[in-house]
Amino acid sequence: MGRELFDYPNGGDVTVPEFSLLAEASPADWDVVRRHGELRRYRAGERVSGAHDTDRVLWIVVDGRFAVASGGGGEAEFGAGAVFGELTFLTGAPDEAPVHARRDGSVLRLRLADLEVLAGLHPVLARHLLFDLARLLAWRVRELR
Repeated sequence: MGRELFDYPNGGDVTVPEFSLLAEASPADWDVVRRHGELRRYRAGERVSGAHDTDRVLWIVVDGRFAVASGGGGEAEFGAGAVFGELTFLTGAPDEAPVHARRDGSVLRLRLADLEVLAGLHPVLARHLLFDLARLLAWRVRELR
């Protein structure tokens, strides 16, 4: 993880749908993250998380396509590198929308307790992960304006 914490990838020109968590992490960094999470596979149409879920879990898409219901009745679709569940992960507040697999795929399920262990063993990597989550939330807030 050679980049500085406040350097935005591509000079800050990244839009929310293109955001990828730990985009500049090395394969070794990702191996560390994977060791602390749980890999789960889902078939197309299968529910990953539901509205009102309160598990403090960050979901990181490894492969496949997933979709979340949007407030306007549509769906937002995302693929590898995307994350969801970040608000519940950080705040403990219930999810507001269900997520399901659009196509067969896998996600890494990282619990808050898993991040705490990761932070104890690999504090720089955990700090980068948290700053990336902050960037994602900042971009999403900007999109709401």
